Parts: sequence; structure tokens; C-alpha cells
Amino acid sequence: MYLGPTAELIEREEGRLHRAIVRRGDVSVVPAGLESEWWWEDGREVDRLHTYLDPAIFRQAAEEAGTDPERLEVLNSIAVRDIFLERTGMALLEELISGGPADRLYAESLAQVLAVRLLRRHSSLGLEPSRRLDREPTGRLSEASLRSVTDYVGDNLSGDLSLSEIAAAANLSPYHFARTFERSTGLSSHQYVLHRRVERAKELLKSTDLPVGVVARKAGFASPSHFSQQFRRLVGITPSAFR
Repeated sequence: MYLGPTAELIEREEGRLHRAIVRRGDVSVVPAGLESEWWWEDGREVDRLHTYLDPAIFRQAAEEAGTDPERLEVLNSIAVRDIFLERTGMALLEELISGGPADRLYAESLAQVLAVRLLRRHSSLGLEPSRRLDREPTGRLSEASLRSVTDYVGDNLSGDLSLSEIAAAANLSPYHFARTFERSTGLSSHQYVLHRRVERAKELLKSTDLPVGVVARKAGFASPSHFSQQFRRLVGITPSAFR
């Protein structure tokens, strides 16, 4: 995704040259393993965000859509407008700029979103939309499954939670869990865990004399600065003021 001023981009791919005028927010999609060269017409440096996704994520999403992953092809695209990809990329960029850890759960959640979007709009599968991929699931987690998930999160709040581990507590794939969980709780799994961590931190701030940095670690935050930022965003005051 391009973050700089308008510029002319040139790509050489398999001996062919492609030129495009690139504007802020434009996205280029490059299939895994494709050999290509890129440069700017006037040699300038342009700010850009590179996001790399494990091909296994595409295979899993394709299987969920009922498609043979071996027949799936991600299409090479240069400087296309895709507001969905732009917004998702900016969400990740904002997390990085603000000093957030971009933890495993957040990264995996974004990866699921990006993979489905790329499959729908930037792949050979997208040329013939799959009914299963285009249809959003309407179900919710059962009460027992939701309790298993919330118990698992509570028991592992201070650790590096992953989407696949949380989904396994509900006996679902990450693809289906991410959607059914949000439909059941009104929050994404990442948002839910963040809220639980802030609540745990509030309990520790009220009931102990632990330093704020120790509270941050015990509540599962990667750094005191990120803890303070998220706490203030959700509670309205700093951890020290809350105490």
C-alpha cells in the first residue's frame, strides 16, 4: 500500500514492463514466488506499507470456501483501488505507529480478513465467486462454546494468545470462529481480549500495590506504554490516576 505523493511506478515481471500512476492508498498485490522488479520513474523514495501473508492462510480460507487450494491463483495487480484493503492496512499501520505490539492475536485476525478479501477480489476464485465465501455465516456460538472460549481467555490472559488457540476452544476453524464470535459478543476476538486485559488491570490496580509496569505485564500487555495508551482509551484516565 502506497503512503506517499502521486508517482509513476514501473514493474518488470517475466520480461514485461508495466507502468502505473500510483496515488496514496493504492494497493499492489504480488503472488507468492513471483519474481519481479520495481522502481519509481524519477528514482524517488516513496513511503509504503508491505504486508506479507503466509500462503497457508490462503489455503485454509480456500478450503473453507469449498475450493481446491491447488487450483487457486492470486492475481498480480499494480496500483489498484481497494478501500477495504486500504482501511485494513491503515489499521495495522496505526497500531505500529502508536507503539502497540501488533500482537499475535491482532495480526492473525487481520490476516484472516485480508485473506478472505484477496480471495474474493484478487484471485482466480474471485473471478467465479464461491457461494460459501460470499455468504457470511449467520450462526452464533452456543452457550457452552462461548463459555469455553471466555474461560480459556481468562485462564491465559497474561500470555501470547493466538486466534487459532482461542478458536480451538470452541472447536471451530479460525475462519468461522472470527465471524461467529463477533456475532455472539459484538466484539472481535482482539477487542474482547483487550477489554478483558483492561478489566484485569483495573482489578490489580485496585487490589495491589504492584508497579504499573508489573500490572501491565500480568494483564498481558507487551509494554507499559501500550498498556497506558489502551487503558486511557477505554477507561478515560491513566492507570495511575485510576489507582
